[in-house]
Amino acid sequence: IIQAGRVDCLVCDQYIHDGTAIELANQLRDTPFYRLPFIVSSRPGEASLYEEAKVAGVNAWIVKPYKIAQLRDVIGLVTDAEYRAACNDSFRPANQQETFT
Repeated sequence: IIQAGRVDCLVCDQYIHDGTAIELANQLRDTPFYRLPFIVSSRPGEASLYEEAKVAGVNAWIVKPYKIAQLRDVIGLVTDAEYRAACNDSFRPANQQETFT
């Protein structure tokens, strides 16, 4: 699906079957898909991973539980070209009360 170019954004739980979202982001960084906006979803208490995620190319981090509207807002922000340019494509952690604080 990614190779077909039909993906605007990747949302991934931090803990996936055979690794972590940060490991996946590191793998994507060395491919033509490194510019794909990447959001990591995780449980509370993992702020210590933010810097590692940023270095890996993750654009946002959202903490569970969250409402669909919150996820929609984060997706809208990281896929918005003007927003990405203003943020210099940088990482923005999001919490369950606000997006991109």
